[in-house]
Amino acid sequence: MLPWASVVVLVGAVTLLTVLVPTAGASSPSSSGVEYFDLDPGTPTQAGTTFSVPVFVIAEPAGFAASPGEVQQIWQNLVVVFLDAVGSQPVNWSVTTWGAGSFDLELPLSPSEIATVESGAALLALNSSVVVAGSAVSASGLIDGAVLNSAIVAGAWWSTLFGIATPPPDPSFSSLQGIIDDLAWFGSSTAGRAAYAAATIVAILLYLWEGHKLARAKLLGTGSRREAS
Repeated sequence: MLPWASVVVLVGAVTLLTVLVPTAGASSPSSSGVEYFDLDPGTPTQAGTTFSVPVFVIAEPAGFAASPGEVQQIWQNLVVVFLDAVGSQPVNWSVTTWGAGSFDLELPLSPSEIATVESGAALLALNSSVVVAGSAVSASGLIDGAVLNSAIVAGAWWSTLFGIATPPPDPSFSSLQGIIDDLAWFGSSTAGRAAYAAATIVAILLYLWEGHKLARAKLLGTGSRREAS
């Protein structure tokens, strides 16, 4: 957990971000009723030290998705800043795809930046602006440790097949204990519980079917063959 002094510094840094990050103009409600845009990060995909973060763009206070034109303006004016208790610094980024209501943000971070954000000692601030109905409206959001820690490792079979973010304890199944630990890991996930439930249902159905066949054989007298004396 962050010391109180660090928390105060971070809050102050976020408050002063409008001074640190230039925008296209002062934020004011547009004639369409949009007061600001919320940049809400989704679950990222991680490949090495690069994060691909889906960012959902929501117009507030109405809560509707931004139009393609608004999204384009927002990512083109976007500034991403790394904030910690020491200060702030810009972060390189790129946008791979975008459309109505969202864009995909590519963030190549250093190992130290990742560790600092994931520990809760820093965050990434997203700031931009967009012209709506002739008025400049701000757009902002935060990527914190909870977002980066939820990232799914790209190309890992456990995330591709089962949607589980963390790897199994013993991916190589090298020992009996490792297999037991892997089964416990799989069973603790949503996919694992669903698979175990499906297997249980199939086992019960097979048991009932075999019992039905045995009872039917007994009724028909075909349960066993007797040799004529």
